[in-house]
Amino acid sequence: MENKQISNEILIAGIEIRTTFINGKHFKDIGKLWQKVMSHNELQKIPCTKDKSLYCIYYDYENEDKGEYSVMIGMEVSNIQEMPQNFKIMRIIPGKYRTYQTKTQDPTEVQKIWQNVWNTPKTELHRTFKTDFDHYTDKQVFVFIGNL
Repeated sequence: MENKQISNEILIAGIEIRTTFINGKHFKDIGKLWQKVMSHNELQKIPCTKDKSLYCIYYDYENEDKGEYSVMIGMEVSNIQEMPQNFKIMRIIPGKYRTYQTKTQDPTEVQKIWQNVWNTPKTELHRTFKTDFDHYTDKQVFVFIGNL
């Protein structure tokens, strides 16, 4: 775990859902979103991608971790001029993030990191609840938690 400053905006195009932590609904919803994205090769249709890495972004939190929030899986793009309307555009804003990384792309490693984040006192993490995201590279995953 380390703190990292992101100094430039990251422009992402992808597919979005709305979910909630209540009764573990987010596990089911996010799993379905990943299944949709991967089984239908939806992200291959995004023009102007910078590389093949994936982003899973968590944002638009209602009442921090007690209400609904949005989740988007997408890819970084260089522009949005010719973006098909079925893709949502999201901007990861510059700022401070606490970062974690996995050794592989194994989803259980990512889940363990998030479990650790949820179990860490808010006063220790100093979360902003604005934007958090996972960056899936070809070998591992980096988890970014927005903080003050």
